[in-house]
Amino acid sequence: MKNKTIVVSLVFLLLIGGAVIAGNLMRDLTGTMTYVELEGGFWAVESGDELYIPTNLDDEYMKEGLVVSFKVVERPDMVGIHMSGTYVEIIDSK
Repeated sequence: MKNKTIVVSLVFLLLIGGAVIAGNLMRDLTGTMTYVELEGGFWAVESGDELYIPTNLDDEYMKEGLVVSFKVVERPDMVGIHMSGTYVEIIDSK
């Protein structure tokens, strides 16, 4: 019984911790779609001086110069061959 209580408590703490982390990394992102011809090429959202690389971009948004607005979660745990930008996962498009 004591082990079950410990396991349930640990799972609860992990879930709460994950929600806090995701909440801190979630943001609204507005910018312009651009195709970056670096390391094989990729689509990115240019917002101010920052470049964001969506991991789950729909084909309808792959248009040079298209102004987009997304709710995203930054993914600092992801790395790739692209030499610039922050990876983001699109949660919702506006």
